[in-house]
Amino acid sequence: MELSQFEGLFENLDLAKLRSCQKLINTAIQRLINCSISGGSYLSAKSNVRSIQDTIELHNNFIDKTERELLEPEILSLGFNMKSKSDKIQNKFISTLSEPYSWPSKNGPVINKPLDMNKFPCIKSIMGKVNGKLGCNMNSVLVSCYSHGAVNARLHQDDEDSLDPSQPICVLSTGATRKVEWVAVDKTSKHKADYTLEPADSSLYVMKAGCQEDFLHRVRRDKSIRNWRISLSFRCSVAPELPKDSTVTANHTTHVNTVTTPPPKATNSLNRPTSTPNLENAPQGFSPFYEHTTAVDNINSEIGGSTQNEKVCLLMGSSITKNVDGNMLSRKSKTVINLSESGAFIHDLVKIANEFYAENPCIVHRVDRIVINIGTNEIKWLNGKQVS
Repeated sequence: MELSQFEGLFENLDLAKLRSCQKLINTAIQRLINCSISGGSYLSAKSNVRSIQDTIELHNNFIDKTERELLEPEILSLGFNMKSKSDKIQNKFISTLSEPYSWPSKNGPVINKPLDMNKFPCIKSIMGKVNGKLGCNMNSVLVSCYSHGAVNARLHQDDEDSLDPSQPICVLSTGATRKVEWVAVDKTSKHKADYTLEPADSSLYVMKAGCQEDFLHRVRRDKSIRNWRISLSFRCSVAPELPKDSTVTANHTTHVNTVTTPPPKATNSLNRPTSTPNLENAPQGFSPFYEHTTAVDNINSEIGGSTQNEKVCLLMGSSITKNVDGNMLSRKSKTVINLSESGAFIHDLVKIANEFYAENPCIVHRVDRIVINIGTNEIKWLNGKQVS
């Protein structure tokens, strides 16, 4: 096939399809590099494979003392619980664009609505410094809070379609020093790291373009660390191409890629409010979702019984249900999302439900079941008095 024919083909593809083609081409090149072709010339793996040292660089003391002091109140304004005992990472997304940033998880897509970059002048200034010194085009930042050493990030790649793969990802580290490790994608055993950094407070490490294709990275668990760490991961987000007369809710390679129209308005028969409800003031039996939900007496039989593929079931509770794998319960007709938290009380579950409703507008109208497990955190209290 002539090169001109390829060029004509690519001209007719939209942005999302071009990115998919780019990933396929990069994979094919990597296979050629890693495989020797018998009886002919081939690319030498030793001389052409991208090494981890070539894709990572560390800048110690990237921000000075004054910048660090100005950054502190902006981080605090994000409302992270620095003393949280949970082992989950807390995230906030700040961007110059209006699109949310999402990634897949075992309990469904995690959707981060953007905060206006203009409200964070110090973070915006540091992002400008990153762009100026490194010659890149960062326009957003994912701020992540590790409240203690047991909070860790598992091996992953930041390769969502909403990120520009030609741009680096630049991570500013503040607070406690944590180990960041990289492992080759094609490595059979991924327990031992191929490369490790321990970025100190105010340092910046850069994962250059191509790093996400060849390497996974993680933040190691270290229970001896008691202090928090905040990372500011600067990246280049891209606005999706919107199809005519449609609304794009998310665009991912591994999870739902949906184009939906707004959900139907709720009927007045249940006297539902038209605005986002506050569950704390809702009457018993009220559902904040678009479809009426009945009492859940036979949830196990209902999970796989629906013929409508878009339905979602929420599981809420404390440590008893926290480790339930939503994927194991999900069926073609229903997705199960586990929102349980260790030590959660009823008022915590109310807050979690409200936050889920506010942060997931693209899937909230699909919820037709909510399963709530009330554990010993609440049973030992009756009418406000401790009974056990």
